Amino acid sequence: MQQAGKIIDFGVSNFTRSQMELISTKTDISANQIEFSITENKAMLDGTLDYMQVNNIGCLSWSPLGIIFKRSNEQTSRIRKVLSDLSQKYDAYEDTLLLSWIMHHPSNISPVIGTTKKERIKNANRAIDIKLELEDWFALLAASEGNEVA
Repeated sequence: MQQAGKIIDFGVSNFTRSQMELISTKTDISANQIEFSITENKAMLDGTLDYMQVNNIGCLSWSPLGIIFKRSNEQTSRIRKVLSDLSQKYDAYEDTLLLSWIMHHPSNISPVIGTTKKERIKNANRAIDIKLELEDWFALLAASEGNEVA
């Protein structure tokens, strides 16, 4: 189908590094949609994002807000505390900061916001303009992990 011009690019969803390597032996991958958020960031640690970045595979993040607004546990409490301080510093909503956190990763991740509410779309769009300082980016990661990150 690609040779016939009916498909321009191939994208995949939730592929691991090894799965992307395997399919890349037959065709190029232009994007991989993965679950990625402040609370679900294993792709940042298991080589998935590294592989995608090195091989110019675009990354889309589904469920980019994670469980922050769905569950109350130690992890979300730590993150919400940091978010509260950063919300004042950046004059931004917590969900906007979480999207900005994702977009500041060097893999150039595009969050899929999954809303049709005009106000939430406007807030999400503001994440593009927030210049999250590296120290604040790591403060959120440390809150998520529950320990210092270097």
